[in-house]
Amino acid sequence: MKSPYQLLSSAILDLENHPDVQAIMAFAKEVVDRFYNDLRTAAASGKTHTLPFLLMSFDKVSFGDPSDVHELHIEATTTGKVGKFLCFEDEVTSKAALEVFTREESEVRTFMMMTLVSLRQIEDEGPSHMAAVFLENAYDQLKGVLARSCSIREAA
Repeated sequence: MKSPYQLLSSAILDLENHPDVQAIMAFAKEVVDRFYNDLRTAAASGKTHTLPFLLMSFDKVSFGDPSDVHELHIEATTTGKVGKFLCFEDEVTSKAALEVFTREESEVRTFMMMTLVSLRQIEDEGPSHMAAVFLENAYDQLKGVLARSCSIREAA
């Protein structure tokens, strides 16, 4: 029997009607929604991040300085949770970060969800070549959209 993650990668399955797939996608959407709510709350504070980075584990997405998300990072690495993180080159305010993540929000959300689903597959089923390929593809697309958004912001 195929796992729900393998079903997600199948082009011939009606994904919207499969309960396992619906549950995985709902979970990923909820994690991304929490991230955006946290980002909007932080933007109101006007905080500046000197070494900003995005940290993703299968069940959490955080943005901030290493000191802000240190505990999450330690938990992810000591429990064996798989994760991805993306460093940004320059100091950035929370408001500017919100602009970057919302410039092409639909695409960013999609690639974040794809990355989260791949991370969760690896967490649940263990590493596999297929899962690693899907993870790297989704993560590369996320990086590309964020890089494009950063360059548009810098040009403005």
